Amino acid sequence: MRKTIKIPGEKIVKDIKRATRKQYSSEEKIRIVLDGLRGEDSMNGTGFFGGFNS
Repeated sequence: MRKTIKIPGEKIVKDIKRATRKQYSSEEKIRIVLDGLRGEDSMNGTGFFGGFNS
């Protein structure tokens, strides 16, 4: 089995992304799920999956 060695720059970028990613509270997660079940908002409109808006 061959192990890949991470380039330090890639590790730094991953650490930054991990530290700056949006943290959703329990209430916000419940609101997003309920809105999705109601069908009022599309999943793209909620921004839950990284803010992709079509």
